[in-house]
Amino acid sequence: MLGVEAGGFGSPAGQGAGGVMKGMLWAILCVAAVLPARAVAAELPKPTISAADRKRVEALTAKLKFDGPAGRAQAAAALGRMGPSAEAAIGALIRAVGDLDAGVRRESATALGKIGRAAGAAVPALVAAIKDADASVGKAAVGALGRVGPAPSSAVGPLLELLADRNPYVRGSAAWSLGRMGRRAEPAVAALVKALGDTDRRVAAFAAAALGLIGPPAASGVGPLIAVLKDRKHAELRRAAAKALGGIGPPAAKAAADELIAALKDSDAGVRESAAWSVARVGAEPARAVAALTAALKDAGLNVRLGAIQSLEALGPAAAPAVEPLAGMLKAKQTSVRLAATMALVRIGKAAAPAKGRLIETLGDYSSKVRGCAALALAQIGPEAADATGALAKALKDPADSFVRVSAAVALGKIGAKASPAVGALIEALTDSDATVRARATWSLGEIARPSEKILPHLDRVMRDQHETEKVRVSAYEAWKKVRRAAEPKKVEGAKEP
Repeated sequence: MLGVEAGGFGSPAGQGAGGVMKGMLWAILCVAAVLPARAVAAELPKPTISAADRKRVEALTAKLKFDGPAGRAQAAAALGRMGPSAEAAIGALIRAVGDLDAGVRRESATALGKIGRAAGAAVPALVAAIKDADASVGKAAVGALGRVGPAPSSAVGPLLELLADRNPYVRGSAAWSLGRMGRRAEPAVAALVKALGDTDRRVAAFAAAALGLIGPPAASGVGPLIAVLKDRKHAELRRAAAKALGGIGPPAAKAAADELIAALKDSDAGVRESAAWSVARVGAEPARAVAALTAALKDAGLNVRLGAIQSLEALGPAAAPAVEPLAGMLKAKQTSVRLAATMALVRIGKAAAPAKGRLIETLGDYSSKVRGCAALALAQIGPEAADATGALAKALKDPADSFVRVSAAVALGKIGAKASPAVGALIEALTDSDATVRARATWSLGEIARPSEKILPHLDRVMRDQHETEKVRVSAYEAWKKVRRAAEPKKVEGAKEP
């Protein structure tokens, strides 16, 4: 069976609206939307591995190297069950893909797939293993490639051969692996289009997904994908086709706009979800797209609503007519919906001004990521959000998350001179425990610039603090210069060049 059980690919139409980004990744995206480029320097944390797991990996790696064939195969399988926690064993598993025993080779290839993207170094070995003398090893290698990829261009030929394999699992795995290669798999487009008619509809669904992953070079697949989208028999195929059209994008996929808008009323929630994600990405006429997506905000399916919100986000300022409905979503029970709505309002920018009242209320949301993104939406509105100054000053003291404090500081700076009542709170933020908060506070003081006689001595102190980070000191100096220029020709005490 294709899917998680067979190779861990998930739904071929997946990773769309239902897989809404969460937590820190959302925070990074929100900050990136409004901060100066040099202010964005964040990394996603790596999963921690316990000491017990490390010892277990060491023991299994030793067994994989020195035990008999059965023991080596068991060790590889056990490492696979540990998933990403077995990252330290990747090198040993890559070597074991070339083991003399077919069982060890098969289990090692499978384990690399279960470790996932961290095992990218295994791609050459897995490509070579596709043509292993033992068919089970080749199948395992193809399945693993779909998870650790993308494969190099040299893998296109072998994978194309496997698209004609008698085993539907192998065909589906080959299609998915080709999709993971992205544009480099362009030579496979014709074969993947043909695979849309595979007798196994799961294989056809993976072929559709692959065309979407290849993107614009798969333009010749638009017509066949539209035909699949009109097929009322197989919802799984319609889901994959709708998502793939969004992946191919304009100009070719613009021809699918009407069919995708119609699919927002499909009887299957998964089809509606994929259509919602794709409508804005195929180049549909903005007014029609916004109207259809706004209606989809009332869909009973959570993932459909999320898909509609994300598409409105993708439209940016063109989605301004949807501001009021999006503001209403800030009261949703689901954190994922509130977070998606705030991010959409960030992207809409100044045109989101009618939502500022709701955004100010959302600064009190129980989710710190929602609070932070709400602050950044206010930042994008700019001076017109001046009545949020008090709430943003309060958010500068958020005890739970530095992301909220950073976002509040940015928003006050974007509001500019009208945020002068918050200068005291920004000066307090110069002693925040987080360096990024301190840097953003100095930047914001430079943007507000008044009252200069109050701001300059504090910026001067930060510039001269040898214990402060270089980033904060440089930011303080740049802000100091702005405030000083704004104060001229008035003489300001403490304004001597440092």
